Amino acid sequence: MKGAVLYATKYGSTAEYANWIGEAADLAVLNVQREVIDLDRYDFLVLVTPVIYYKLLITEWVQKNLPKLEGKSIVMVTVSGAPPGPKLDAWVGDSLPADFIANAKHIAAGTSNSQRAFLVRQGNADNCRLEKPGPCSERGGTERVRLYG
Repeated sequence: MKGAVLYATKYGSTAEYANWIGEAADLAVLNVQREVIDLDRYDFLVLVTPVIYYKLLITEWVQKNLPKLEGKSIVMVTVSGAPPGPKLDAWVGDSLPADFIANAKHIAAGTSNSQRAFLVRQGNADNCRLEKPGPCSERGGTERVRLYG
C-alpha cells in the first residue's frame, strides 16, 4: 500500500506534525494549500489539520476532493489545544460530512507542551489503536503516540 501525509497549516505547528509523521512512517508529505495532489497515486492518507475558530482548516480541500477520497483508508489528525472529547468531536462534525467522518480514524493531537504528540503510522489505517509508552527525549520530553494497524 502506498500512502501520503497531506496537511493544511496556518501558523506552522501543523506542518511540524505532518513532517514528523511523514519522517517516522517514511511517507511523502504534501501541503494541500500549495500543491496539486494526484490522489489516485495513494491507497491511504493521513490528513493533518489545525482547528481554527472551531473549524478544520482542511475542510474546503476535503469537500472539493470528496469523490476521490471515497474508498481510501484515512487517518485524520487534528492539531489544537482542545483535548479529545465532545467539543472537539462537534467541531469535526460541523466541518466535514458525516460519511467522511464515519470512514476516517480521528486522532486528536494537542499543541501545548503537556499535550504534544508524535504519531507513527504502520500498517493499515482501518485498524488503528493508540499507545503512549512514555516520555520521548528527542521531542523535548513529550509523549510519543504510535498508530498501529
